[in-house]
Amino acid sequence: MKIVHKCGHTGYSSVFGTEEAIAKRVTELENGDCTDCWLRKQPPGFLIKPLGAAGVVVVASYCYTIREELSARGYYFTQRAWRKKLTTQAQEEAERLWITERGFSIAEYVKRKRPVKKKTLKVRAKRLGL
Repeated sequence: MKIVHKCGHTGYSSVFGTEEAIAKRVTELENGDCTDCWLRKQPPGFLIKPLGAAGVVVVASYCYTIREELSARGYYFTQRAWRKKLTTQAQEEAERLWITERGFSIAEYVKRKRPVKKKTLKVRAKRLGL
């Protein structure tokens, strides 16, 4: 189905369901921006992920508006995000300073601990002879 978004761009979308649901979804799409315009409006966000002794990786998302600047700073684009590996503490501090001076947000990566499944506990107990 052809959709004309409020930004003026034309797009196509497959809409399924009852007539009411289709009409509601088409109205939502027409009253919203297209994907490209929506991405341009998103503020860039940065995530700092530790790599242990190897340093850290800075992952930048929603950076459509500053992509040239990121490329010039040594970031590379992969898997829908910009990345840069920093190997020294001085590099990390300089990058943090640049990010905060530009007014962007930084999130710290926190590894989640997954609960151990009962099946895994049973296998471990069997191996130990318990």
